[in-house]
Amino acid sequence: HRTVLMPHSAGFEAALAWARSGIQVDAILLMDALYAKAPEFYAWAAAAADRVLISFYTGGSTARQSRRLARMAERGELTSRVRRVHTDARHAVVPSVEGPAALRDLLVQSDPLDPR
Repeated sequence: HRTVLMPHSAGFEAALAWARSGIQVDAILLMDALYAKAPEFYAWAAAAADRVLISFYTGGSTARQSRRLARMAERGELTSRVRRVHTDARHAVVPSVEGPAALRDLLVQSDPLDPR
């Protein structure tokens, strides 16, 4: 089984605390939630070769932080496991619009970033 965190909005703080707790977390799907701490999320993903980090963003702060995360992933050659995804969904509904397909892809496919 896989442990997946899917925080929305300001839930990024709780997700980062959980990821740092020592409990196994395999993937974090940030649902328009990356308002800060992109380096910390990147470090979490980089620490183990099987971790996946995807930041869904709408605009503003989450777009800026997601771009920052993407630049770190490119420099660290982690773009296969760390990425950002723009969504046109309104902030309040990002989890219900993007979450089901993202979870299905993550849990069903052997490669969660393969758009099959």
